[in-house]
Amino acid sequence: YDVTAGGDADADRYDRYLPLHGLWLGYARELLSTERGTAAANMALKLDWHGAKVQVVRAKNPALVGITGIVLQEYAGVVKVVTPEDRILTIPKRGVVFTMQVDDTLVHVYGTHTVMKSVARTDRQKPIRYHGPLRL
Repeated sequence: YDVTAGGDADADRYDRYLPLHGLWLGYARELLSTERGTAAANMALKLDWHGAKVQVVRAKNPALVGITGIVLQEYAGVVKVVTPEDRILTIPKRGVVFTMQVDDTLVHVYGTHTVMKSVARTDRQKPIRYHGPLRL
């Protein structure tokens, strides 16, 4: 399902996706509330991002820093977000540090560690493996 496909004049309206973000918050609270320390950090990497409100806090491309939006679609190498200015942007994961806030917890996610299909990342049976040092 492509939310950015033509035909729906409201497809790019930020406020249209706020209920999706509310659902994501409930999901994230439930998963993160049962974990502590390293287990919580690993669980944060495995969260599904659809509906998450993300902000780019560090990036290899400085033009990306400061972009904030709700994730509409996630692919292996990029995420599509709708911004509060009602713009749909595609942000690469590689070389970007994202933040997501769940209540009082601010979660930093290195996009380079999530460059894979979301279904592979969220599968709890498979550990997330890191290859080499982190490079922005």
